[in-house]
This record gives sequence, structure tokens and C-alpha cells, in this order.
Amino acid sequence: MLGIVGGMGPLASALFYEMLIRKTPAGKDQDHIDLILLSHSSMPDRTATILHGSEEDKQLVRSLLEKDVERLVAAGCDEVVITCNTAHYFVARMPEKLRKKVINLIDVTAEKIACSGKKRIAILATDGTIRTGLYQKALEQAGIDSEIPDPDIQNIVMRIIYDHVKSGKKVPGQLWHETMSRVRASGCDGAILGCTELSVAFDEFKGDETFDGDGLSFFDPLEITAEKCIALEKM
Repeated sequence: MLGIVGGMGPLASALFYEMLIRKTPAGKDQDHIDLILLSHSSMPDRTATILHGSEEDKQLVRSLLEKDVERLVAAGCDEVVITCNTAHYFVARMPEKLRKKVINLIDVTAEKIACSGKKRIAILATDGTIRTGLYQKALEQAGIDSEIPDPDIQNIVMRIIYDHVKSGKKVPGQLWHETMSRVRASGCDGAILGCTELSVAFDEFKGDETFDGDGLSFFDPLEITAEKCIALEKM
């Protein structure tokens, strides 16, 4: 059985659940994955905690995440997905027995990119994820060059995440396309949607028949991890 620690944000965990359903080759209800979704929306903001929180604040978030994983494991879950990229900073600091239960979004995504043939990958994520170097380290270990957005683009990425998706507002198409065009112009041929709120925004845009990807190959950790979970459950 699969466990999901969600609510960070709620739309992202709902999207992940939908991906699991739509990507599972199923002819009836019983073909789908058994799972438990724990939506912990009251979890303190991970980026704010990493950038501005005290050691006690960081310990609190880690403790809350550990308890969530423990609850799901105690309920019978064999693997757990945490649908927040930034939260994986705290996953790395969990006791090994819990850490091994977590299907790591960062590692799974880096593995996928390593097989893609792409040469230079832009990391689009929260300030917290960028600051911790989660994706930079994973890509470096996989032998892939990465690019951090310049401050202006990073500011726009944070606006998309916090002022639009987390606030329940639609991301303006022009803002998205102009941002991605600038990422492409920086020499990248791929981009990680390294915040699950960006996964939500991307899901809306890719449903538009006029969407051309702005010349980039997008790597969505939620989608990649959903495919990984389905493969594991069907083994």
C-alpha cells in the first residue's frame, strides 16, 4: 500500500492522486493502487522555515514530517511519497529507517533526467529548494549540468508559486511563456518543475492545444514519481 503526505499544497497532492489514477492501466476499481492520503495542510511553510526559521523551527517541521511517515507506515503503507520538493531537505535528516520508506522525488527525477540525453537543466523551484542545493547535488551526481535562474526569473517563479497557485489564482499564460522563453534563452534544453505548485500550473498549460513547451523539455517530479509508484506497486 502507498502512503502520501500531502497538503503542501493541497492542489499538488490532489494532482498527484489524479496522476496515479489516470496513469494506472486499469479496467476496474480493483486494478488501482491501494493508498492512504494524509493531507497535512497546516504544516509550516518549508521555504520560510529553511530561510528564516530557527533551529527549533526546523526541528519542528522535521518532527511533523517524521510523525506523518510513521503514521502511514503504522497503517500498513510500504512506501511513502511526500508531495513537496522543499520538504525533502527534512527527509534527508530523518532516521534511516523512515528515510528508506520515502520515495524521494529528487532522486527519482534525477534518475529520469540522466536517461533523457538532455545536457543542461534549469532548476525551477522555491528559494528554499534552491538554497539547499537538493537538485544541484542530485544532478551533479548524475553527471548533468544544471542552471539556477537569475534573480529576476527566480522572483517570477516565486510569484507564480505563492501569488498564483498557492493563492488559488490562475497563472497568466503570458507570464508563464515569457519566463520559460527566458529560461530557454539561457542555454537550457530542459527544466525541472521543482515545486509541486509548478506541477499544478504546468498541468493547466499542457492541456492547451496551443502549448508548445517553449522549446524546453519539462521534467515534472510529481508525474515521474507517480509512474515510479505504479511500477513498484505492480511488481
